[in-house]
Amino acid sequence: MDELRFAAVGLNHNHIYGQVNCLLRAGARLAGFHEKDDALAAEFSAVYADARRIATAEEILEDENIGLIVSAAVSSERAELAIRAMQHGKDVLVDKPGMTSFDQLAKLRRVQAETGRIFSILYSEHFESPATVKAGELVAAGAIGEVVHIVGLGPHRLRRETRPDWFFRRADYGGILTDIASHQCEQFLFFTGVNDATVLSASVGNRSVPDAPELQDTGSIHLSTGRTTGMIHVNWLTPEGMPTWGDGRLFIVGTSGTIEVRKTVDLAGREGGNHLFLADRNGVEHIDCSRVDLPPSGASSSPTSATGPKPQCRRSAASRPWSLRFRRRRSPNRTGTGTDMSVKTVAIIGCGIGRSHIVEGYQPHPDKFRVQALCDLNEERLNEVGDEFGIEQRTRSFNELLDDDSIDIIDICTPPGIHLEQVLAALAAGKHVICEKPLTGSLEGVDAIMEAEKEARGVLMPIFQYRYGDGIEKAKRIIEAGIAGKPYVGSVETFWLRTPEYYSVPWRGKWATELGGVLVTHALHLHDMMLHLLGPVARVFGRVATRVNDIEVEDCASASLLMKNGAFVSLSCTLGSQEQISRLRLHFENVTFESSHEPYAPGKIRGRSSRQMTKCRRG
Repeated sequence: MDELRFAAVGLNHNHIYGQVNCLLRAGARLAGFHEKDDALAAEFSAVYADARRIATAEEILEDENIGLIVSAAVSSERAELAIRAMQHGKDVLVDKPGMTSFDQLAKLRRVQAETGRIFSILYSEHFESPATVKAGELVAAGAIGEVVHIVGLGPHRLRRETRPDWFFRRADYGGILTDIASHQCEQFLFFTGVNDATVLSASVGNRSVPDAPELQDTGSIHLSTGRTTGMIHVNWLTPEGMPTWGDGRLFIVGTSGTIEVRKTVDLAGREGGNHLFLADRNGVEHIDCSRVDLPPSGASSSPTSATGPKPQCRRSAASRPWSLRFRRRRSPNRTGTGTDMSVKTVAIIGCGIGRSHIVEGYQPHPDKFRVQALCDLNEERLNEVGDEFGIEQRTRSFNELLDDDSIDIIDICTPPGIHLEQVLAALAAGKHVICEKPLTGSLEGVDAIMEAEKEARGVLMPIFQYRYGDGIEKAKRIIEAGIAGKPYVGSVETFWLRTPEYYSVPWRGKWATELGGVLVTHALHLHDMMLHLLGPVARVFGRVATRVNDIEVEDCASASLLMKNGAFVSLSCTLGSQEQISRLRLHFENVTFESSHEPYAPGKIRGRSSRQMTKCRRG
């Protein structure tokens, strides 16, 4: 379909004008619209005279020439419409909020995964705000260092006489946090570079409209990623004397500077909106962002009229397709590293690979971790590592460290055959747990760990360090933003070399003590990176063999995967390659990602675009 034809279904909020203009300016064609309310339909037709009013939504969904549905229907009805559209093979762009309940979110995720269609939400307060886009460029360039804290303020004017009846029904509009605070939630996730966060506390209230008890006119959220904290406040209390609908603000605190964004007005008297203030080691700078290009660059500003705001299409209109991935705290007594920012004490169990954890993980972050104790059955190695790093507390007893209330984290670096037992014991003792791969050798073991972690005070972190490489994180954000497009095929190659000397260590190469071969102890890092970027697997066909060394477990493997999103992936791995390579290559509609080929540093990703993303195509 060379020309993207789209239709509007549900015109209940005037943000629909912004969504439609977004697509028209990107070169898409409005094929028609459906709206049951005659008054809303007449207003829409007055603006888009060539758009045909279609009698039913089903007629639009059944039209194979329409590739995308846009909607600003009643908030509680958007998810169901989006699900039906994706099941009919169409992509979806909705106004915020895209859903009003966790149940709707779960159904949307399931159907999106099953169909492979694009579900997107247009967060206009970010991608249609030049000052906010500029802030993103500055943060990405390192202008203020690492982001530490974010404050998002979203006051709005109620204009009660203009609001429809459904706006005052909690079940229909979803509540103030689900509605307008979704903008600030999306921005918090964007500027911290993560996909989820923990909501530490939240509150809502009705302070000004007692005769509309289901309306929430004020709301606040306190949230954390574990490294970054945030505060959000939204309300419907903008006074009539304010020259705009709301004094939207964004404050970003970094380790070496701060940014303040005044989106719509500068109460200090500067003309217009889109003001940014940058404070760093060089001083304080005011940046007028009114002429900042919004993605795609070179786009011109769009006007606003009485019919509603008319922003342009940015970032392929997808914004962040799955921006609201907030976890509910599992229990009040669960300490969790996301809420306690004090220095954590660590006990290393196994000083072989455990030594590298100290060097690469803990020593570079003395403000977060202190290695307090070591445990190893090999007393010579125990004392050697203890002397090297000045760690006085040393023991050969794992249970002794479990009973030590002064230790926060147990870092398990022992042979795989005892990982399951030690992980369960450490969680039961109330500790946070870090565990080397593989966690266990069976699905039954995985289930046992997951159940134990749900009830534990501590949290479990398996060692999958490569997924946190800069390249992987950038690729993940490109995919989630909808820029990469549809995934097609991928290949994952782990070609390493392990000689008989490697397997002279008694526990290696045996099912009982290593739990598996190349698949679970070597190639799983690259396989985890692939799953992190492509999502879950639907079907697998594979073969394994032992061809390189005289061992029990497999050292060669090949597999063909069908992913739930429809992509095909081929896996191959061996421990007999004279040239050691780790290579991940993923082909999407608009970009090809390829990792570096270094065997032990595949987290760097190169991306090659197949064409310039100058149009908003397919969502």
